[in-house]
Amino acid sequence: MTRLTGETSTPAPPVGAETAVILFTDIVDSTALTERLGDAAYVAKAGEFERTLRRAVRECSGEDIVGVTLGDGVLAVFSSGTHAIECAARAHECARAAGFRLHIGIHAGDVLRTGSAVHGGAVNIAARMQASAPPGGVLVTAATYKFIAPLVEATDAGRLELKGKAEAVHGYQVTGLKRGAVSTRSARSRARCSCSKLHLLSQPSRLITLPSSHCSVPVRTPSPHASDRPSRCC
Repeated sequence: MTRLTGETSTPAPPVGAETAVILFTDIVDSTALTERLGDAAYVAKAGEFERTLRRAVRECSGEDIVGVTLGDGVLAVFSSGTHAIECAARAHECARAAGFRLHIGIHAGDVLRTGSAVHGGAVNIAARMQASAPPGGVLVTAATYKFIAPLVEATDAGRLELKGKAEAVHGYQVTGLKRGAVSTRSARSRARCSCSKLHLLSQPSRLITLPSSHCSVPVRTPSPHASDRPSRCC
């Protein structure tokens, strides 16, 4: 059962409205992984990965919403679509390094805040987009895509029937970052991250070295002769 906020015995603080880019992640096939690894081993492995992922959210100028229970996932909010999509790519890279795959959904819209919790229809849409995303994929709504279109390569996913939504939602599956989408300033900030490479999501890529001794960013290479290189998480 999805719980977007934890229960509290104290009166809720005043509600404030803001516009945000909402990102949800969830581990693919967590039930099968639990059976294969055993309960204790899976909980320990997933817990360490969650801590890594929450650090990545903060390092991408996002806010990880603490106290959220959503299966084996994380909820984060960003003020920028650029930060959200970069975080999504880094999340996939870190998941691969940990032996996981993720579903990721992103939506931009108005949210209501009660303290550190977020509420509203936009949060629910982001959660449903995550549930509809393919394993290892990033699914974004058209409301998000219009902000990140210059930065990403994507395929039109068409009109999506989301649970609980009366009307279909137009979505796009992000397949990678365009060459030049990563600024030098962003590259420098990622040099400090625990898992600091952006990966071309399910597409051939060539690693381009950032100004860091250990971090690289995969971006799409237009040349048909571009070679693949295996990804490593620092």
